[in-house]
Amino acid sequence: MERYNPPSTSAQMYCHGCQRQIRKVQELMDERYLDNIAYHVDKNKLETKLDNKAKELELEKFRTTTLTTLLKRSPNPEAMDERVKEIMEVNKKMADELQKSIAAPLNYPLEEWYNAINLKWNEKYDELRVFLIEKNNQLAEYQDMETELSEDIDQYCQEIAALKKMLKKKDEEIEELKKSKDGSLPIVELEKKDIKNETSEQANPEEVKESGNDESGISAV
Repeated sequence: MERYNPPSTSAQMYCHGCQRQIRKVQELMDERYLDNIAYHVDKNKLETKLDNKAKELELEKFRTTTLTTLLKRSPNPEAMDERVKEIMEVNKKMADELQKSIAAPLNYPLEEWYNAINLKWNEKYDELRVFLIEKNNQLAEYQDMETELSEDIDQYCQEIAALKKMLKKKDEEIEELKKSKDGSLPIVELEKKDIKNETSEQANPEEVKESGNDESGISAV
């Protein structure tokens, strides 16, 4: 398995290789975690069985030791019978208590714990899946924005190239006009004269009217 290197930049968050590595690590964690839980379940079952066997062995040892001590300490058989009866009753009570403890061992709710832990991890992975889906959607949006921006940039570059061609053409026209000074001077003077006439007409419209009347009278004469 490849080594998992977490992403350090925002650009690496959308790397497909990183996502594959994350998925592999998550699957491996799931397998190891479930194997660990199954191991602990089997271990606890075996430990409870060993505890029960140890209690049974302790009970058998207790029975044998009590009987041997009674036989050794009581020389009189009648007194031994009475004492044996008393001790046997006590022994029976203790044996019953031990039998109850063996019959009802400590049972841990391992399956409930396993189901709860499994549910919690499933919820966690569901959240991670939703997070990855959102990030993939954001990546698609960013890619669409990038394509739109690239198209706009191409359009602007074309417009700039067209404007550069136009400026080059205007510069060439200006150079030609500078070279042909003789043809350019009358044009400039005519333009200045037209501008003066327009300004004079706007400044004195009555004089323009009178001059027009005079010209009409002259033409009539």
